[in-house]
Parts: sequence; C-alpha cells; structure tokens
Amino acid sequence: MPLRQADSFAYLLYSALILAGAILPACIAMGTTYPLMLAFVKESVEDDDSSFSFLYVANVMGACAGTLLTAIVLVELFGFRMTLLLAGLANISLAGIAIYLGRQHRHTADVGSKAKEPEPQVGFSWQRAGLPLLLLSTMAGSMLYRRHLNGDGTLAYDRLLGLLGITVLLPVLINDPRLHDWQVIALLSILPFSALLGYLTPKLVDDYSRGFPGLAGRAYAINVLGSILGPLCAGYLILPALGTREGMVLLAVPFLLLPAVYWKLEPCRGRWLLGTGSVATGMVACALLFSISHEEGLHGEDVEIRRDHTATVLSFGEGLSKQMLVNGTGITIITPITKIMAHMPMLAHPGPSSAAVICFGMGTTLRSAMS
Repeated sequence: MPLRQADSFAYLLYSALILAGAILPACIAMGTTYPLMLAFVKESVEDDDSSFSFLYVANVMGACAGTLLTAIVLVELFGFRMTLLLAGLANISLAGIAIYLGRQHRHTADVGSKAKEPEPQVGFSWQRAGLPLLLLSTMAGSMLYRRHLNGDGTLAYDRLLGLLGITVLLPVLINDPRLHDWQVIALLSILPFSALLGYLTPKLVDDYSRGFPGLAGRAYAINVLGSILGPLCAGYLILPALGTREGMVLLAVPFLLLPAVYWKLEPCRGRWLLGTGSVATGMVACALLFSISHEEGLHGEDVEIRRDHTATVLSFGEGLSKQMLVNGTGITIITPITKIMAHMPMLAHPGPSSAAVICFGMGTTLRSAMS
C-alpha cells in the first residue's frame, strides 16, 4: 500500500510494524543467547564469576567485525540481497555448531534455579540512559576490562563513575561551532564515554551475577531496555522539546548523580568523587551558560529549525549568505551552480516539458527550472 505523503507518525508506525514482523522473532531468539551461553559456561567452569564479560567482549568483537565487513566489503561486492543470504547462511552455520556442542554436553546448568543464585554483590542499581554506542571504543573498553580482570584487578567504581560524569559532557563543550567545524572531532568527543561504558557494563553484570545465568540475563535485559527507551525518549521527546544542548545536558544528569549515590554507599571513596564532581559541575555551568550548539546559530543569526523522522534541518542567514544544515552538516548555500544544474540540462533538451528536482535544498534549482 503506497503511503503517498505520509507524515512522520504514519511513516514510523508502518515501518515499525513491518520491521517488527520481519526481525522480532530473530531478536527474541538472540535475547536468549546470553543466559543460555552463561549456563553452558557455568557448567564447564563452575568457579568462573566473570563469564558474562567474556561473552560480552566476544559479542562486541563480533558486532564490530560484522558491521565493518558488511558495510565495507560484502555490500560493495555482492549487493544487499546476496549479503542478507550470506548472513542467513552464517546464522544457520552457527545453529549447527550450537547443536553439535549441545550434543557433546548433554548435562545443562539449571538456568532458572533460584536456590543456587547468590544475592547480588553490587551495592547500587545502575541503569544507563541510551546513547548511541560506538562499537570500536566499546570493544576497547571491554577488552581493557578483561585484561584488568586477568591482571592486577579492575578499576574501582568511584574512578569509573567520576570519569563518566566528565566524559558525558565532553560532546556538549567540544562541539561548540565557534571552536571548529570538523565532524571528526564530534565523533572523537564521544569515544571516551563509549569506552567507559564498554568497561563498566560487563563489570557491573559480572559483579551482580557472579556467573549465574538468571541474574546475568536479568541485568542484561535491563541494559537492553535502557538502550531502547533512551534513544526513543531522546529523539522524540527531549530533542524536540529542549534542543540539542539542553537535551544533552539533561541526558547527562543521571551520570552526574551516580557518583553521589555511590559516595553515600561508600563514604571512603569520597576524595576522588569530590574532585571529579567539582570538575563535572563546572562543565555543566559552562555548557548551560557559555556553550552553544549549531542549532543556536553559527554567527548569531535567527535559525529556522525543522525536524522529522529522518533529520534536523537548519536554515539561517540572509541574502547571498543563506545556508542550510542537515544534522549539522552544510548541504547547500546560495551559489550559481545550483541554477546551472537546472538551466544546462533544459538547454540541452530539444523541448523540455517537465523536470525532476532531487534534493530540494533551498529551492534555487526548482525556481530556476520553473523560470
């Protein structure tokens, strides 16, 4: 059924229904893999209390390899359809391996047993707000955690939470358009926060579950739930209501409060938390009082903002200085080339009666074609 000029709500509703029907069964099956694999590892190595982080690192490494291989190699060589078929064959192969391992180890751990599960060892509850995690930095943090786990010991919670409160505010301050217009810096500003989450997530689940599949599955389910609700709330509630800068500061608030909660539970850790908390407080003040985002105008002009399910579009400037940004990237300016893009093809055609303008932009090409 053609959607014609569907608005954002209709588009999102139809696409959500179609995507849910297509991938929901597979996603449900993938959600069961962590507790099942933890049960398998628990059966093989009973004294291993860090089996979740072992599987977490393997999962992140697989996600990095799969994403890079698909985007850079498979789609370019074979196209989308063949790439999907290859992915399906890979999943079937994994299913065969799982069946083979299951037949080799017929005795299974009691995943649902409550009697064997210890009380959670972590003294506080932590549920992260969803931020789009960068896979490579997440993998680096997770691998560093495994290295520390097998070495002299992992970083303490006060260190990790204090650094989280600082790194979560870096993108707000560093990406002030008055400082630079380099997109690579915007990406690099997220890496420290993403790496810390890659370190902290498996550490929390390891300490909470102590290798027991039921507890690990429960913690991982909370993590996934936060990863779903966070982007939805940020994209459809916080961003439209507050804008980029204030929205990012609001999303940083939970990470700023976590050190205070931990300090209350562990007063002996107060010195580090006090220092990092003071830095984070100063960063919040700078973000709210001095910093600006690209939505607030690069040169002090009035900015017109339009948002839909795809992008945030900004237009500003007057006369020949008009500009348009899509998701912070400059798309078009007032330039003769956009007029020539209409005039030249129509001049070469013996009798043009219609034209298709792809990517409307500022409308310069359309107006030129209509004239």
